[in-house]
Amino acid sequence: MADMAIDDVATALAIPLRTAQDRARRGGWGFREEALPTGNCRRLYPIAQLPQPVREAVLDHLARTGPAPTALSPQPLAPSSPTVTAPAPTADWQRRAEDARLSLLAEVDRMAMLGDSPRGAMLRLERMAREGGLPDHLARAVPVANQRGGQAGSRTLSLRSLYRWFNARKAGVLAPRAAPKTDTLPAWAPVFLNYFRIPSKPSIAESLERMERDGALPAPLKYPSYGQVRHLLAKMSVIERNRGRMGPRELRSLRAYTARDCSELLPGDIYTADGHTFDAEVAHPFHGRAFRPEVTAVLDIATRRCVGYSTALAEAALGTLDALRRAAVVGGPSAIFYVDLGSGFNAHILTDEGTGLLARLGTRLENSLPGNSQARGVSERAHQTLFVRISKRLPTYMGAAMDREARNKVYKITRADLKAAGSSPLLPSWAEFVSFLHIEIAQYNQRPHSALPKIIDPVTGKRRHQSPDEAWAAAEATGKTPPRLSEAEAAALFRPRVLRTTRRSLVELFGNEYHLKDLDHLHGEEVQVAYDPLDAERVWVSTRDGRPIGEAVWGGHKAAYFPVSAIDKAREQRADARAKRLAVHQDEVEAERRGPALIAAPTVAPTPDEIAAAQAQYEIIEQRRAPALAAIDPTTGRPTFGDDAALARWLLAHPDQITDADRALIRDALRARTTRMWLEAEGIDLDALATIAA
Repeated sequence: MADMAIDDVATALAIPLRTAQDRARRGGWGFREEALPTGNCRRLYPIAQLPQPVREAVLDHLARTGPAPTALSPQPLAPSSPTVTAPAPTADWQRRAEDARLSLLAEVDRMAMLGDSPRGAMLRLERMAREGGLPDHLARAVPVANQRGGQAGSRTLSLRSLYRWFNARKAGVLAPRAAPKTDTLPAWAPVFLNYFRIPSKPSIAESLERMERDGALPAPLKYPSYGQVRHLLAKMSVIERNRGRMGPRELRSLRAYTARDCSELLPGDIYTADGHTFDAEVAHPFHGRAFRPEVTAVLDIATRRCVGYSTALAEAALGTLDALRRAAVVGGPSAIFYVDLGSGFNAHILTDEGTGLLARLGTRLENSLPGNSQARGVSERAHQTLFVRISKRLPTYMGAAMDREARNKVYKITRADLKAAGSSPLLPSWAEFVSFLHIEIAQYNQRPHSALPKIIDPVTGKRRHQSPDEAWAAAEATGKTPPRLSEAEAAALFRPRVLRTTRRSLVELFGNEYHLKDLDHLHGEEVQVAYDPLDAERVWVSTRDGRPIGEAVWGGHKAAYFPVSAIDKAREQRADARAKRLAVHQDEVEAERRGPALIAAPTVAPTPDEIAAAQAQYEIIEQRRAPALAAIDPTTGRPTFGDDAALARWLLAHPDQITDADRALIRDALRARTTRMWLEAEGIDLDALATIAA
């Protein structure tokens, strides 16, 4: 129980000290004496034993003035109000309300320590709040603790609330409870979301307008307002709100991701590559027209170094082969080659278990999941740093960042120059493009990279990130880089290989027959045939398990007067396909010129001029449908043909005049998928054609 000196009682009663001493003496107030360090004694009066009016005045004074006097020794809290640690509330408003209630209950505890009962302390605090006698910090806590009294403080404390908070503190649930969230969607929500969640990303107003125009809601339901829809979308997560408006690949940019740690990788552990269509036009190396080349960069994951690259006219396995050849010479073969599922990275010349390049290098191919470009962020980012960076320096840049007006102007200038002179000063030549690319890759390898560790720059003395070249050199100094291939090893190793069956010391490749005497004893067996895409004069033959046999030379059994290399063959097929596409476009132009077909028969008899025009048009159509025959060749006595379909029809009609050259030509045509599709469209019986060509 707390005691108080008579001078403090006089201060609380606002009376002189002598008057307080007289009232204590006449009233017989109980006291106890306390010895002072000076040797004197002083009287201390227990607050609980003071007369009721005096005790009330003293407690009111203590409530207004704050903590008890220093002469008092605080007593422990009453057993009826133990301290309980409440669970942490989830929202800020809950935490603020809990703190405010704790401060008010602390004042109740302080009053109880001074001799009042908990109920009496609560009644006193309630009266002080009603009369405006609370200290400022407690007055500010009242509306926050109530949570329904408003910030203006119009609602005051009640005894019932203090009792409820007092008991809630003992149970550890003093913070106010949040209203339960209901996951039930309004009846109109699924219908609205069907209009809102589409790839064209319509606005809320447009979706509501379409929904009302279509009458999508049944009669009893009312259409929502704009504010109701906004309120619904605000409560939805950003992923649910954009589902349907964004595809699965774009939604990944909003989801959590896993950052890959490369600190434990060594140079050469993982190479990654990806093809990229250059964002600027250059002059084609063959005909000089404007086109966008395909570039491929091979990057080492551990050091981010570009160890190999290639340039090609289109995405193809030969471009990947050339990039890997450079990487093996510059950085050495990798343990894993991590790429997407593109055709250029999964061709048989790379992936075949027996003849594929990766198997001969001892490299394992790993493909990322379809549509998951984020998994190959290293190569995707390198496109921006390497290829987009250099393309923006060229006037023929065609990327998304280019001004549309400037792009159209450059396009018109280059096409006018090409039409007038066959070249344009705005178009970089192929040699210039390759030179620009080589310089940019060298500069990229020398620039600091943010994914690499920091070092002290030897020139400036400042901390900066390592460059890819510095990271590779540091690993190479400790012997942690893979052994590189020599140019001679790479030349032999990187020749594409295919399996072929020998026939009388011959192997056939791209319509050419190559002879090797040592193949006599291997008649009818499969062998590996390695070839140089740029040299069709010879091939290199090995057994099926890879033991070399010898070099087979293009001999007398040829499909043409000159050998056809792999690249020449690909060029011919590409040119044939382009010619067929142009023929289709020409037919479309002629059809547009003729106009639409008649729907109903005319009611008026045609004039003689109209009949003559129709007959001429019919003859043109029949000539287009008929085999493209020209004059008879005087040396062979056979007609010449304008296309493969005309030749096929003539051979089916004259099987007795078929030559070995015709059979070889038909076999080549039937091997090409596009040619087979074209022949089928022309009504050619492919089975009958294959029979006469056997």
